[in-house]
Amino acid sequence: MSDSQLVKSIEKQKNTYASTGSKLPDKGQKIKDVIKKLEMEKERRERNPRKIVKVVELFKVVELFDHDNNRSDTLSHSQNSSVKGNDIPN
Repeated sequence: MSDSQLVKSIEKQKNTYASTGSKLPDKGQKIKDVIKKLEMEKERRERNPRKIVKVVELFKVVELFDHDNNRSDTLSHSQNSSVKGNDIPN
């Protein structure tokens, strides 16, 4: 789930809770639990932004992308011959 999808999901769950929470047998506790988990994930992402590394071997270019697949930086092979990252797509 992208960052923007995560924010939309939080908003949707909050709207659902506001409109129907008090009418539910558990008074919306399950929805509140989902909201809490989604907000914790959002906070985790904000504290520890993950960079997705895409390497274009033909041109020896490294592009760094954020959660929403927006380019955040570009390095040439000569600037950094060693690339470290958690996610290197095939």
